[in-house]
Amino acid sequence: MKKNRFILVFFVFLMSCCFQIRGHTQVQGGTQAQFQVGSLFVEFQTANSFREGYASISVKRANELRSKFGYISKEGKKAIDFRFDEVKDFSEGLAAVKIGVHWGYIDMSGIYVIPSQFDEVYSFSGESACVGIGPAKSRKYGYIDKRGKYIINPQFEEPDRFANKFLVVKRRSKVKSKTVVKYGYRYLGSNKEKFDRNEEKDFPFVYDEAYLFTEYGLARVKQGTTYVHIRSDEGGLASGSGTPEWDSGESGTQVSRYAEASDFSEGFAFVKYDKLSSASDTPEFSDDSEKKVINFDQYTYINMEGNPVGEFQFDFADDFSNGLARIGKKEEGSSTFKYGYINTEGEVVIIPQFDFADDFSASGLARVNIGGVQQEAHKTVKGGRYGYINGEGEIVINPKFAVAKNFSEGLAYVMTADTTLKRGYISADYSEEFAIELDLSLVYAFSTEGANSDEDLALISLDRDGRQKYGYIDRLGKVVISPMFDLASNFQFDLACVGTGNGRNLRYGYIDKTGNYVIEPSFNDAGDFFQVLQDVNAGRLDNFPPLARVEIDGKVSYINKKGNIINPDDTQSLGKRR
Repeated sequence: MKKNRFILVFFVFLMSCCFQIRGHTQVQGGTQAQFQVGSLFVEFQTANSFREGYASISVKRANELRSKFGYISKEGKKAIDFRFDEVKDFSEGLAAVKIGVHWGYIDMSGIYVIPSQFDEVYSFSGESACVGIGPAKSRKYGYIDKRGKYIINPQFEEPDRFANKFLVVKRRSKVKSKTVVKYGYRYLGSNKEKFDRNEEKDFPFVYDEAYLFTEYGLARVKQGTTYVHIRSDEGGLASGSGTPEWDSGESGTQVSRYAEASDFSEGFAFVKYDKLSSASDTPEFSDDSEKKVINFDQYTYINMEGNPVGEFQFDFADDFSNGLARIGKKEEGSSTFKYGYINTEGEVVIIPQFDFADDFSASGLARVNIGGVQQEAHKTVKGGRYGYINGEGEIVINPKFAVAKNFSEGLAYVMTADTTLKRGYISADYSEEFAIELDLSLVYAFSTEGANSDEDLALISLDRDGRQKYGYIDRLGKVVISPMFDLASNFQFDLACVGTGNGRNLRYGYIDKTGNYVIEPSFNDAGDFFQVLQDVNAGRLDNFPPLARVEIDGKVSYINKKGNIINPDDTQSLGKRR
């Protein structure tokens, strides 16, 4: 009996040291939220797609001028706290984050692996990342490795211009007192720590615009008013047998020139043929079967040989994604578009019918909108409802969301249009149910003991005349206990330890979930209620009543939930215990 009693007292002491109220005097994350009657303490501003298992989320607290960013996991848990002013997605295990004016990089535990020092940053790709240094008007760009060491020192005027062994370089020169800007390509061979320079593979500074080489070894460049595609090993993209019946006038190689052109994606690019390069106002495709008239105002898809794909042209065209490309046709007599999709054969597999449509994701679903009013350049719509279709054009997730994003890693962010606002991530299993629902529990720590989910409370604080006051909200952000306490902790066993006063006049007591005192504030110090094992070796709980460690006139005691001291024989001087 004495042995068990010794274990009990010793274990109570250890546990009590971990639950002192001074560890709970701030809202989770170290950021206070201002009290405003009738409004939420936290508003979820943005929620982005998942990348490498994490999604960045921003929250706006009422007393903060700016949103704060953090990350959640696919389990819907907060993975990295909301403490950053700006963030980027994770890429190759690192994410760029910003606090104040400079950017750095963190790992997936939230620890800085490259200190904040850059004025502009880009995501890692191929073990390197582009960074910028200096004021915006004179900023120079270079490339770092994952240790933060410069691979290429900051020296370029434009960012993120290195891919697939070639760096796009700008050169300025004076021609008859006029500044002329031309672009070329520098061959670097590798984007690892050591480059393999080969000047014989460089491209001269002859282009008015130049874009990155894709994984197919093709790059889009502009000379004068027209675009062409060049190969990293051959120069111009040679025309095939199915090209229009004109050439560029260049000797040796027949190259089609375009008024507009895209980069290649999944082996295809969309183009508008250049009328001035044509020998006729109504050029025709020439192949073995038939001739087709080209409309200079519409888009055609070409393959990597320069041959047109399919027999259709479109008023709007987009890149291929997972085997399908978004296309648009204007409604007759209107500037409004309807959107559908083509496959890699150039066949229309989903007829244009949606007011908005987006790329197909790896999950095989695409976001569409019905009933919305089209806005800026095919990118957004106002109003309507979002849903998702499969590759056959069938609606598999009903258009009922006011806000929706594309699926990424099997999840898509949505916001309902119902009277009750809900936001979070749905899965690609067609269930339309939330896999992750964003609520205040991501920001605040809600108590759960002895209460159902509707009654959970979380500690919040406000700044009143330079002093913090603490109260409690429910999961809807409603204030259920007004911030009136000078110190407070989270609820444990349906009671919360709170303090009133300051300095030597500070006294602690305990309130219930209605905000009423159950134990009056009469203690010099106090901790949360906790429950301990009665017999450590046996590992039993044995329904031992919860206890709280308190200090009265310099002596430490333990009380139960009624405020009764249950160990008067064991009280001893606080000074001796310390």
